This record gives sequence, C-alpha cells and structure tokens, in this order.
Amino acid sequence: MDEQLPPLQIRRGMDVYTSYQDRYLGEVVKVWHGGTPAVEEGERNAGARQTGSSKEATDNPDLRQEQGSAQSPTRRIGRQILGEEEGPVSTMHIGNAGPVNQSASHEYATRPRDPHEGVIYFAVRPSRYNPLAPRFYIPTSAVTTVSMERIVVDFEGNIITDAWRHRPS
Repeated sequence: MDEQLPPLQIRRGMDVYTSYQDRYLGEVVKVWHGGTPAVEEGERNAGARQTGSSKEATDNPDLRQEQGSAQSPTRRIGRQILGEEEGPVSTMHIGNAGPVNQSASHEYATRPRDPHEGVIYFAVRPSRYNPLAPRFYIPTSAVTTVSMERIVVDFEGNIITDAWRHRPS
C-alpha cells in the first residue's frame, strides 16, 4: 500500500530550531510550493485596515453614465458588522464557509486545496534583527517536526551545509 504523507504546513514567520531544540536557526522568510515561490520576501500588508462596524460610506465619487445620470461605484448596501456583534447566530447564510470547510466530509480543512502544490523548500533568515543576514534554504526532507509556530530540522553541530546555502532553482 502506497501511503502518501500529508503536505507540511509551513508559512512565513515560523521559527526554525535544531533537532535538539536547543538552538534557534532563524525565521522562515520565503516558501516554495511545487517549485514556484509562493510568498515573496518583500510582501507585507500594505497598511492598517479598520475593523469593526462601519456606517454607510460617504464622499463616494460619482461615475457619469452615457445618459448623464451619476452612480456611485463604491456604494454599500446595508451595514457591515462583525460576527461578534450579531451574537451566537449562524453565519452560513451570509457567506461563512468555515463550518462546511471544517467538517468531516472536507477532512476538517487539513488538506491544502491543491495536493500537488506541497512545500518543497523554505528560506530561513538566521537573525530576527538583521534583514540583510544571508539566508539559507532548507528542503522539507530535513524537517522532523512542525508544530504551531515551530519547525524542527535534522541539524546538529554549528556549521550549515553548503547545500543549504544555495537558493533552489
């Protein structure tokens, strides 16, 4: 029976430790899925986002149509509110797909959407405080454990191998 292991759930920001978990190796800064980079190093949230309830939008620019009438392209119908403000009610009818995606029929949302796009490499920056520190690239075959925010790799000693110092093609 050929049993395939589930793909690793590795993402940016996770901490990487040695096999004895006594030495911090760095932070994941880039992840390669199926041979293509999935996350760029420079990608950050563009800016702060407001959360919470909002009133109807004001000061919308009007777009003129051919017949001369004006219509707001950003007009909101209704109010936007947080689910917590609704209280303990079902939110599936307004588009919350979480209960369906996390059901037994969908394997509790543990599988990625495309199983052929598993993580094959990830880049690690060895210093939290120096963004210019040289990165090293770890294949997923060296990973022994992934839990929450920690990745443990099969690494002993003080010298990183030359194979990990070259960026994957």
